[in-house]
Amino acid sequence: MSGGVSAFGGENEKTSTAGGGTSGKLSAGGGVPGGRMPVCGSLPDGGEERMLRVYLADIRPLFQEEMLQRAYTLLDEARRKKLDALGSAAGRAACAAAGLLMRYALEQDGQAGARVEYTTFGQPVPEKGCISISHSGIYAACVLDQGPVGVDIQELRRIRTGMLDRCLTAAERKALVQKWKDPDRGSGTLLPGPERDFLRYFSAKESYMKLTGQGMSMGFDRIRTDWEAGTVCDVDGVWPTARLYECAAPEGYVLIACRAEGTE
Repeated sequence: MSGGVSAFGGENEKTSTAGGGTSGKLSAGGGVPGGRMPVCGSLPDGGEERMLRVYLADIRPLFQEEMLQRAYTLLDEARRKKLDALGSAAGRAACAAAGLLMRYALEQDGQAGARVEYTTFGQPVPEKGCISISHSGIYAACVLDQGPVGVDIQELRRIRTGMLDRCLTAAERKALVQKWKDPDRGSGTLLPGPERDFLRYFSAKESYMKLTGQGMSMGFDRIRTDWEAGTVCDVDGVWPTARLYECAAPEGYVLIACRAEGTE
């Protein structure tokens, strides 16, 4: 492993593979010892099975200022500027961790030292293939593939129904509210428990926004998920349908990747 990712404090890597079905399962994150190990896993994609590799790292070693400064020297200029604009220690650590994980993924793909450009929406664009990064809570995630790809990780948190109105289609919202509405506290609050269901939708849509390169400009309610089919798509049909991969995340997190259909 390169010096870039050694800023996490270790050189261990773990890869695992799981199979079949419309969505893949990835054993990632749960075995990260002491927050010191980048973890990667390969998601098979049916048929001839070309793997989709997802990387995950605990950002906590970068809470230490010395470690963060070491990481800073390894980041590209755009990532440094973004880090410099952040005030919180957690935000700076997450930004640096995502940048290091992206660098490591590129190195594993034979693109060590490759230049990364960024779209107007902040999406990274490597010299070859496509890459996506995400961070939430104490984890950062990255996915790299030859065609359009996206990844998103979300820490579980309490959800109010206003988020459902903003982020879900009418059908998605109806299904979730019917399942989780709290009859004793009015329509503004859901029963404990819907966080994971909602964040599966949210994370799937965020990963798709990254796949298209449009980011938040797309609007959550313009994206439709179909968990039975294992797909996510733009309701207007402007962008390609993508296949969803629900990865096994650390406890208290949701981790979703997607890849454009036809690029498997």
